[in-house]
Amino acid sequence: MISGEREEQYLGDLLLFVLIVILPIGQKKRIGLVMGGSIMQILVQKVPKNVYSDWLLNKHYAKRLCSVSYAYGLYIDGIIKGVITYGMSPSATLAESIAGDKYKKIVYELNRLITVDDLPRNVLSQFVTKSFKLLPKPIIIVSFADPNNGHNGYIYQATNFLYTGVSSNSIQYEYPDGKEFHFKNFRHKKHSTTFQKEVGKTKDQISNQDIIDFYDLSKKNIKGKHRYIQVLGSKTDKKLIMRNFKLDLLEYPKGVNKNYEVEFSDMEVQLNLFGG
Repeated sequence: MISGEREEQYLGDLLLFVLIVILPIGQKKRIGLVMGGSIMQILVQKVPKNVYSDWLLNKHYAKRLCSVSYAYGLYIDGIIKGVITYGMSPSATLAESIAGDKYKKIVYELNRLITVDDLPRNVLSQFVTKSFKLLPKPIIIVSFADPNNGHNGYIYQATNFLYTGVSSNSIQYEYPDGKEFHFKNFRHKKHSTTFQKEVGKTKDQISNQDIIDFYDLSKKNIKGKHRYIQVLGSKTDKKLIMRNFKLDLLEYPKGVNKNYEVEFSDMEVQLNLFGG
């Protein structure tokens, strides 16, 4: 028998730590999380472009939009606390390298995962796994953790992604203010009649070095990123995909993660009642 005082303490500790109830609602997932004796209503649902764009531009360290095919928001008591987005793989070569030509069209990248910093314990991993349930199947998800920004990918480790090593080192060009100059802009500048007039050359005469000199770009060596893979689908789908899996499976990397904080006051935080 547990004494009344000990029983009360035990129940209090139980409430403090975790009780999760999942109620499927169409294409939404609602979670009731009991913390500190009160129930927080947690909802994972689709979000429209105007909602996820705010987070990508104002909260994520890259401060730019990316290719988005699917976007979901994490709502706690009707207030958005995070956004996760998935887009087509930016590289056809990468898509094919995972499980061959047969499966390259179902390779998507988890390209943004952004949340506030004070989430209750385990909610981030719940957010990721619940977003998986809303994606079409079968699907191969690739995501990268950037050690250049102090990230090792612990959230992917916590949600059972496969670790396949580090991508190749690369070169990045930056403006004097530190803003990234994308490689696609080399081609864009060469074809720009305005830029041709500015440098006094035709597109066939303009070299990459001309563009680098004109904008005073600096070259920066970038470490390769940690690459994680998740395979979602039926048991048969997973078996067939893994039979064709081409990448080596390695042990998870360890290290100290670095958080980044960006102030934002005009974010769209109210619950999107229509689910995007």
